[in-house]
Amino acid sequence: MIQISKSLDEALSYISTSRYCGKVDLPDYIWADGICINQQDKEERGKQVPLMGEIYPNCAIALVWLGKDTSDLEGFLHIHDLVEPILRQREMPGSDIARKFRSAWTLQDLELALGGGIDPRAWAAYVSFYERRRWFSRVWVAQEVALPTEAIVLCGYETFRWDKFQEVKDFLRDSLTADLQIFRSVHRGRPAGYEIATMSRLKNFMIVV
Repeated sequence: MIQISKSLDEALSYISTSRYCGKVDLPDYIWADGICINQQDKEERGKQVPLMGEIYPNCAIALVWLGKDTSDLEGFLHIHDLVEPILRQREMPGSDIARKFRSAWTLQDLELALGGGIDPRAWAAYVSFYERRRWFSRVWVAQEVALPTEAIVLCGYETFRWDKFQEVKDFLRDSLTADLQIFRSVHRGRPAGYEIATMSRLKNFMIVV
């Protein structure tokens, strides 16, 4: 009998359910380091880790399991769904948005392009989504999404493509660099530097991946 982590057990259980049918084109075989590498054998782990650079580029698809907890996911996806169409329009030559914002954006520019402000609760959920999930603070996960030809993010029964996820993340990260003041309305009553610290933590999470 093989002992596996609770997280891996949950991931395999969720992935095997019919609710993912049609959402993710799963391969016939799944490789998981928690099963394929003896985690109790330091010597084996030491030999296998250098091989990750060969394993990930050759996989058909990488599955990023963020857990079954969907806390703050609704607000996170709300921000994501608002930003992605703006990015598509910005890439279209001659579009109003492309002409209006030719250089780096601030988050105020984003809200202007959307025609109004974004609910502060959605911004707060976006920050919290990152802070709640340890995966984003692990440095070694970068190769898990950078080396495969395709990666899918799974959170509960929600799925989204990593490349789209990263595109929005990078855009917002760059916007955060230009303007760290956007969350002041979210944290009214908190210490003066709290919103800046929160934004800085979010930026650090986003830089890792």
